[in-house]
Amino acid sequence: MEDRWGYFYILSGNEAAGHCFWCGVPTKKRYCCKQHAFLYLVHYHWKEAVENVFTRIYRNDRGYICEMCDNPTSRWENGIEIHHIIPLNGEDRNWNILNSPDNLLGLCKECHLELHKSMNDIAREKQRLIVESQELAIQPVLF
Repeated sequence: MEDRWGYFYILSGNEAAGHCFWCGVPTKKRYCCKQHAFLYLVHYHWKEAVENVFTRIYRNDRGYICEMCDNPTSRWENGIEIHHIIPLNGEDRNWNILNSPDNLLGLCKECHLELHKSMNDIAREKQRLIVESQELAIQPVLF
């Protein structure tokens, strides 16, 4: 859907134009109060969600810590990369429920590459099993 502030997804049922995304109260914005404005930004907006991840993985004594290997790394330039646990699959990154902090991981480049390699291997194996099961289904019954 779209309102005067841009496009949005229907997720909770409260997103109708002129209602708070969190509680459904009629309002002129996408949220009714400061608390709901904060929740809206953290759970939908890419920049806010990324900052939340960086805050979560920062340790005063070690810097930014990869959530897979627990090794310290820098925030930028071959440092922490943000991974969507449930992938976007080509959807818009800027405003999306998949930007929820619970769906994001802060990973070093090596772990991020390894995770995507594993995900691709699993997808290929799943596709192979589907093809095999389809081939078995069309075999003639011999007995």
